[in-house]
Amino acid sequence: MIILLAIGPTATVLSYDLADNGFQVIDIGYLDFEYQWYLMQVKKKTPLENRTVNEVSDSQFNKIANYNQFKILGRVE
Repeated sequence: MIILLAIGPTATVLSYDLADNGFQVIDIGYLDFEYQWYLMQVKKKTPLENRTVNEVSDSQFNKIANYNQFKILGRVE
């Protein structure tokens, strides 16, 4: 059995526990980002519209917050 996980940082810990119990696990958490970059034919990770990418320094927190009608109260850096 192969289990696909896309649950953020929890996937790392859960993958270990599941593998320790005999399951095959693949963390596909960033697969959608990678596919979008592939379609854009970019050579490096770039910001994506209405998405937050941790590895991109120009993440669009405010734009995403407005899009989702949420208010960002602060940022932890």
